[in-house]
Amino acid sequence: MRLWRERYCEWVTCEQQLAELTVVLCRPWVASRVDGSLGSVYAFMREFHGKTTQLTLEPPFEPVCRDPNDDFLLAMLTRHPIDFLVSGDKDLLSLKHLYPTILTPRELIDRL
Repeated sequence: MRLWRERYCEWVTCEQQLAELTVVLCRPWVASRVDGSLGSVYAFMREFHGKTTQLTLEPPFEPVCRDPNDDFLLAMLTRHPIDFLVSGDKDLLSLKHLYPTILTPRELIDRL
């Protein structure tokens, strides 16, 4: 997060990921890990919107992932010139043999 905030790396996202991130961050158990307030979640989302490059992805998305809700991420990876898809999601990580640019957060940090 620090590297992204300092603009050392660029975060590329899309409408589908923004919607998913908003829902996840508003879950009480996730918000409590930030600082316990939804206000901080909303502040982060405002910052996120302002400091990310946002792509437009038009469905349909090729069904590739075990979790069809993640297919938009693979579409982002294959349809646009992004360097890496960073995730801790096991369904996405299981596709590393097909998409070697899928990295865990630790792998990204090690490369930076």
